[in-house]
Amino acid sequence: GEEGVSTSEMLYYNAITSLPFLLLVCAATGEAAALPAAYSAAVAAHGPVTLWGTLASCSFFGCLLNFALFLCTVNNSALTTTIVGVIKRRVITGPSA
Repeated sequence: GEEGVSTSEMLYYNAITSLPFLLLVCAATGEAAALPAAYSAAVAAHGPVTLWGTLASCSFFGCLLNFALFLCTVNNSALTTTIVGVIKRRVITGPSA
């Protein structure tokens, strides 16, 4: 039978194709040049274990939120996906935003 691309493969392809644009924007805005100083300051302020633990935690939950939103898009209507997007934004930015 005919099989399409799975949800996780689609997210992977999306991440891979957007990576060159992200690197280009980072280089154009100067954020890439500021990274070593920001990393050193973060390690000095919080320690390497806390820094890498926070980075890993944020990356994991960001991937989980994007996967959930993509699954919602695949399995539900556009209205449901919009509502989930609003909830996602509230979870990320907090209730005050």
